[in-house]
Amino acid sequence: MEPQHKRIQWLESGGWSGIEEHDVIHWSKCYPRVEVDQELRAMDCWLQANPKQRKKNYARMIVNWLARCAAAGGSTGYTPQRATCSGSYEQKRISKAEIEAAVSENTKEGGSVEQLRDFRKGL
Repeated sequence: MEPQHKRIQWLESGGWSGIEEHDVIHWSKCYPRVEVDQELRAMDCWLQANPKQRKKNYARMIVNWLARCAAAGGSTGYTPQRATCSGSYEQKRISKAEIEAAVSENTKEGGSVEQLRDFRKGL
């Protein structure tokens, strides 16, 4: 049997190749809170969007991605943080007063809205 790091490849024209059923079962056991199939699709999208980030060892990339995802809380179930392999973020509730203050700051003369309008005129 060919070693995993030589067998698993990602092809721009066809996505993943060489991933066998026992690989997915093994990863699912190692990372029970991670939806392995879903994360493989996310990796495929990431690789398509980042053509200069090709890897030499896709098996290692997969394991590292799944480990980061598991550390962030996994793909399944409720977690206070959104679980993604690219990191996690904290969602903060913003009061109506904070929203109104931000809108006021951005719409005043010289604020972000005016700067954006001027930038678009220059294009």
